[in-house]
This record gives sequence, structure tokens and C-alpha cells, in this order.
Amino acid sequence: MPPPLPKQLSRARSLFNKRRDTAAGIYGTIVATSIIAGLSDTHDLTPAQAIEILLIAQAVLWFGHVYASYLARKAEQSAPLIWRFVTVAVYEWPMLRACAPAALAIGLWWIGAMSENAAYWLGLGLGIGELVALGFLFGRRIGQSIVRATATAAVDGGLGALLVLAKVLAD
Repeated sequence: MPPPLPKQLSRARSLFNKRRDTAAGIYGTIVATSIIAGLSDTHDLTPAQAIEILLIAQAVLWFGHVYASYLARKAEQSAPLIWRFVTVAVYEWPMLRACAPAALAIGLWWIGAMSENAAYWLGLGLGIGELVALGFLFGRRIGQSIVRATATAAVDGGLGALLVLAKVLAD
């Protein structure tokens, strides 16, 4: 039998395995979709450069958010410094993970499975789909009826649609 985990590590693993912060996922998806909308207007990037920009921008956003949250909670918790940081980082993981669908779309362009334009549109569509799904899950998590959760999903999807509208107007 393995030795018991330190209390802080056990709590961090519990957050990672069982709790997904839907708000962080929604925010991260909006940011990733915004990045894709911006990248789609620059036709001088390679797929590798586009993925690099997406991943680095999302990682910097996530780290900055984790660090700011860590500082805000620093005085409230008595756990060792590293465990406070790890707990916040794990809890906010969905913000970083939110760029995966967009990265997948660009990856399909990279391997030649689709054109640059199709990859960016797929990335935008996946972002909107993720926003709708996260909005619905969030609504149900907070006890909304299916109708209200659907309305929450529509609002979240509408935010993504605004990004698409901005892209279309900019073209």
C-alpha cells in the first residue's frame, strides 16, 4: 500500500480529478476563440506558428490568472506556499485546456487534412460548441432547469458568435 499523500496534494488531486471550474473553461474558451479569430486574419503564418501563438498566449493567460488568484488567496490559507499555488493552478486548469479544440483544428491544417481557412473556421465552430456545452453544464451544475440551462448555453454560445461576427466584419 502506498504511503498516504500529503493533505495538500490529496486536495489538489481531488480538484483535478473531480472538480472542473466551468467558469475558467468558459473564459479560456472565449480567449482561445478570440485568438483564433485574430490569427485567421493573418495569412502569413505557418500552422506551427499559429499553434505556437495560440498555446503560448493561452498558457501566459492561464499562468497570469493562476498567479493573480494565488496572490489574492495567499493571506486566506495556511497551506505551504507551493501547495496554494498548485491548488489554484489545478483548479484553473480548464482555462488552459480550453485551447485544445482550436489547437486540434490548426493541427489538421498542419498535417494537410484541411486548408488554413477551413481550420480557422473549424476552430471558431469548436469554440462556439464548447461554449454552448460549458454553459449548459454550468447551468445544470448550479441547479437550473433544462430550459434555463439551455438559455445559459445560448448566452455563452452568443459570446462566441459575437467573435465570429467580428471576424466576418473584419474580412
